[in-house]
Amino acid sequence: MKMSLWLLSLALCAAAANSAQSRDGWEGRTLVCDPSVISDGARLSMCQQWISTVKQPDTRVSCCGDGDAFIADDFETRNGKFYAIITGDYPANSNAGESIRKGTKILIPENKLNHAAQDGGNPSGHGVVFLSASGEVLCYFGPTLS
Repeated sequence: MKMSLWLLSLALCAAAANSAQSRDGWEGRTLVCDPSVISDGARLSMCQQWISTVKQPDTRVSCCGDGDAFIADDFETRNGKFYAIITGDYPANSNAGESIRKGTKILIPENKLNHAAQDGGNPSGHGVVFLSASGEVLCYFGPTLS
C-alpha cells in the first residue's frame, strides 16, 4: 500500500511538472532576479533562492522558475477582479512562442494570489506573475521586500 501511494505521488508530481511547461532558458529577456540590476550579492542570492522555491498558494506545487516569472510592478482591480500589469520586456523566442508585451493585463485568479506575510514574502522588489507556456497563471506575488 505504501509503495502504491508513493508511486501515485510521484506520478502526480511528474504530471504537474509537465503541465507547467517551463520557459527556462529564455535569452534576452528581463529577469526578476537580474544580476545586472541587483548589485548586492546577498540580496541577489536571496532573490534567486526565493524564485527557485516559491509555491502556488492553492496546490503548493512549484511556481517554476525565473523563466516563467514576469515582472508586473503595476496592477489594477476592475469589477472586483485583480489584474497584474506586465512592466518588463519579454520578446518572443523559439521556446516560448509569442512575446508578452509591456502593458499586458493578466487576470489573476483569487486562488493564485499569494499573500506576502503568510507566503514568505517576496525579496525581488517586484510584483511577479508566474505563467505556464500555455498562459495559465501559476501564482502572483505583489512587490514586497520582506
